[in-house]
Amino acid sequence: MKKVINILLAVILMMNLVGCGNEPQISTDTEQSTDTATESGLKIGMVYGLLSEEFAVDLQTGIRKACEDAGVELVECDYNFDYSKGNDYIDNLITMQVDGIILWPFDADVFTGNIDKARAAGIPVITVDCTANTEVDCFVAADSVLGGKLAAEYMVKNQGETGKTLIITPAPGMSSLEQRDKGYYEVLEQYPGIEVVEQLDAGTNARAGYAQTVENALNANPDITSILANCGDVALAALSVVEMYPEKFGDVKIYGFDASAEQMEAMKQNRQIEATVAQYPIMIGRLAVENMVKKINGEEIDKEVMAEVGLVTKESAESFEAKE
Repeated sequence: MKKVINILLAVILMMNLVGCGNEPQISTDTEQSTDTATESGLKIGMVYGLLSEEFAVDLQTGIRKACEDAGVELVECDYNFDYSKGNDYIDNLITMQVDGIILWPFDADVFTGNIDKARAAGIPVITVDCTANTEVDCFVAADSVLGGKLAAEYMVKNQGETGKTLIITPAPGMSSLEQRDKGYYEVLEQYPGIEVVEQLDAGTNARAGYAQTVENALNANPDITSILANCGDVALAALSVVEMYPEKFGDVKIYGFDASAEQMEAMKQNRQIEATVAQYPIMIGRLAVENMVKKINGEEIDKEVMAEVGLVTKESAESFEAKE
């Protein structure tokens, strides 16, 4: 009877997921599942925060490739900034009795209950890119503080020890962006001649929202000389604004993050992005899966795994190759 009930629950769950239409939903990569499920017998759930930007796509590439290499079945979902959906997906993965959950949380608090619930059920949880304010089995990310320092140091080298810098600050709890800003300030506090202008933007309206925030800040502070952009969308939003009003903002220099293809192309074209920090999301995805498999198999893993970061400038953009 228990087996029949479990089968019925699984059928109902899948019917509900298929019925979500265009909403973010759990979706098993059937080709991977068919080819790899029999190799290791492991099933990992991956909960993405969004899949609409290049970092996320590269992260997914790393996750998928590592699962394929390890013979692991992968179940993916994208809550797209909808934390309620994200918690529902974690509940579903717990019900499906996956062997492990990899979570990309944008807020350090909203998933803590379900993280605890999963771990209490014997399902290890690894977070990527952003931390959670509860115990997880491992946190895998780029060294965001170091990345922030690299960007700020290069900015000072370029503009000197005076000027006015705009920093777009994230909503509280977005730990990876907070860590990048921390790196900025650890450098800038050494240069009192550089004035910092802060402008809050939680990122919920993505690039369009960032563009409006940057435009408002530049109009209110027309003497801004540089922008420290703590993610790719901020950098590209800032670029769109300064290029729209070259007579006002033609001298503003942008220092980005993520080394996305659009930023790289802008640097190759000698536009107003001077440099961008390269974190390696494919590497982050690979490390998350590798450590999850070790954890499931009873091996010891570190509580924190930091992937490399590097700085790409206009001069090095042509020769840059992302590490995997």
